[in-house]
Amino acid sequence: MVEEDRIATHVLDAAFKVHRALGLGLLESTYVHCLIFELRSLALSVLHQHPLPLQYKEVSLDAGYRLDLWVESKVIVEVKAVDELHPIHTAQLLTYLKLTGDRLGLLINFNEVLLKSGIRRIANGMPACRLVPWPALPLRRGGEKRRSLLPSSLARLPLSLHA
Repeated sequence: MVEEDRIATHVLDAAFKVHRALGLGLLESTYVHCLIFELRSLALSVLHQHPLPLQYKEVSLDAGYRLDLWVESKVIVEVKAVDELHPIHTAQLLTYLKLTGDRLGLLINFNEVLLKSGIRRIANGMPACRLVPWPALPLRRGGEKRRSLLPSSLARLPLSLHA
């Protein structure tokens, strides 16, 4: 497993834990601080509101970019608490990935009844996340399919976007 994927797994586990405890409807900053607490309790390095200067020619400019969370200086996490995610949110995270040279970012909207509906995995030059198809279920005698042991409500996260 790629290091960034391992970190992202910890971030998502922490996000689900925070969302389960707090639910939706709170301010973004509330979720950010709780997420920081959870990640640091796993001994992960987390930078909060880290300034990201823009390099233009030989000058470093403060363009006002701030990373919500930068975990292990490898995965950028943008936290939102909005009615719905828009393309501008994805563009913001992709900009941060390009400016840092990082390969993976997570966009997490805590204002969702089901948190998994508000998660976007954004990859910048990282290998695609391969989804392995669930094996076909063997047929029982009489030709009927066996029932899956997984709950029908189990759904995958949205696919990765690649730059």
